[in-house]
Amino acid sequence: MSARDEQALIEARALRTEAWALVKQDMARLKGGLEAKPIGQRIKDRATEQAFDVVDEAVAVASDNKAVIGITVAALVGWLFRGPLWNVVQPWLPAGEPETWSDRLADWLPFKGD
Repeated sequence: MSARDEQALIEARALRTEAWALVKQDMARLKGGLEAKPIGQRIKDRATEQAFDVVDEAVAVASDNKAVIGITVAALVGWLFRGPLWNVVQPWLPAGEPETWSDRLADWLPFKGD
């Protein structure tokens, strides 16, 4: 082995030793961080923080769009209670056979299929 090769080998070993020392420092820092706060706790804290952010954003959007929220809630309540509401409205409707939408459409169209 030539002197130049030996010098390159010595420099490479020195770089390897420095890199290994950095890896050891990083591992020690990581272990210390995990002892202070385990991964499960970090995940839980992050998820909780994001959930609060989502709730805060939803409250902000809802306060900016109160009318839309009100109409949506009213529509949902109307849909959920459509049976009882229909029973309340039905006595006021005219008696007889109810007209279907296809009958009304056929009366409205100028072209009859006959």
